[in-house]
This record gives sequence, structure tokens and C-alpha cells, in this order.
Amino acid sequence: DDVLALMAHLDIDRAVVCGVSMGGYVAFGMWRRAPARVAGLVLSNTKATADSDEARAGRNTMIDLARRDGPAGIAREMVPRLLGKTTKHQQPDLEDAVRRLILVNSTEGIVTALGALKTRPDSTPLLSGITVPTVVIARSISRNALSLSSTSRTLPSVYSRLEPTGVLRRSETNPSSASGTNSVSMTQPPLRCP
Repeated sequence: DDVLALMAHLDIDRAVVCGVSMGGYVAFGMWRRAPARVAGLVLSNTKATADSDEARAGRNTMIDLARRDGPAGIAREMVPRLLGKTTKHQQPDLEDAVRRLILVNSTEGIVTALGALKTRPDSTPLLSGITVPTVVIARSISRNALSLSSTSRTLPSVYSRLEPTGVLRRSETNPSSASGTNSVSMTQPPLRCP
């Protein structure tokens, strides 16, 4: 609702909505509430499914940790989970930057965000009804990313995936879909990401 209100305030009728991780849930929410306002979607490192019982229990544990130890406790727990060994090795300064990003949040903000995450609806049924050009970007190493194989069977638009080599591949998901004119084939050269 806040994003739609901001768009109205800025006199933006339609926009391409890009959602990274938690932002993907916001993008799904915008599609659910106001699809006419969405000109396209970019869903990066996100997922359509709701939290499992196990994931909700984990969110409750994190809420308890945030209430007990504040942002410092969340940073202590999450920074090792958010950055893999390769990232830590290749970008050693990133660990401190991520820690600082967590520490600037209030305990209340963290608890509210975790509560929203654990109660978000399943957006999987929305996938087959998305009619705007859509790009899905996911690292193959991300265990939580929107499943490209299942998405390709249900999402009637273009999707791509960022490979570990840093190459953004273009793919055709559903050539029989009404949005087939927006699709490109794997025969086109990959886009290089800087």
C-alpha cells in the first residue's frame, strides 16, 4: 500500500516493479492488489511460497532474539548466514557493511519485518496470472530463490537467471503464452553483468 501511495504521490500511473529478496514479496503484493499499476516485474532472489512451519518457527526464534539482544543479536546470527565463503574471501569488507546495515535498524523494525515475513501469503497461485514482462534472477546457489524450473512452467513471460559466472542468460519460458512476443530464445547471446 505504501508503494502504491508513493506512486500516486509522484503521479506515476504504472511502473516496472523490481523486488529483491523481501522486496519480491512486496512486488507480489502489488501484483495482487493493483495489477493495472504494474508494467513489468523483476523478481530477484526471492520466492513465491509462504513460509513453512519450520521457517515460521525460525522467524519466531529470530523475533525472540531481536527482543532480547536487539539488532546486534540479529547481526551476530544473520551475517554468517547471508555471506558465503566465496563472498567473504573475494569481498572481505562486505561483512562489516552488512553488519552495519543490520545495526542501523530498530528492534521494533526488525520484529515487525520478521512478523510480516512469517505471515505473508503464498504467491505461487499468482504466477500463472502474471501477464506483464517479467524477469526472474536467481543465483543457482541460493536455496531460497524462486525456483526457475517451476516458474518456467507457470509464469507466462520472460525469465532469466544469473549464473555463478556473472552471465545473465535470457530464456523463453512459455512460447505458447499470449506474451510470447516478449520472449527471447537461448540462441541470443547472454548479457554480461558488470
